[in-house]
Amino acid sequence: MFANQKGNVVTYVIVAITMAATLAVGMVYMGSSSTFGLGEITANNFNRAYLLAQAGKDYALIKSIGDTTGRNFTFANGDLFRLVISGNNIQSTGIVSPGTPFEARRKISITKP
Repeated sequence: MFANQKGNVVTYVIVAITMAATLAVGMVYMGSSSTFGLGEITANNFNRAYLLAQAGKDYALIKSIGDTTGRNFTFANGDLFRLVISGNNIQSTGIVSPGTPFEARRKISITKP
């Protein structure tokens, strides 16, 4: 009767190792996919911030805004561009998701011809 129980222990150990390995593979898969998703979000936000900065520069050139130490132009979704104009120098900063962990900023500077 005791000899059969030793065989059962080996079966339980094999099942436990298989379950642990399955859980480990699942955790690695979920971890790598969530990291990849965060990278995509960050890259997308930096691209959006760059485009906002470009839009701010274009807006300043078209509207001929005078000198300003910093003026924010906010969109309905909370994104904004900030203009700092001094003489012929325009500095535009695009800001996406301000005040969140996903905030992204891109700054461009030009000199008016």
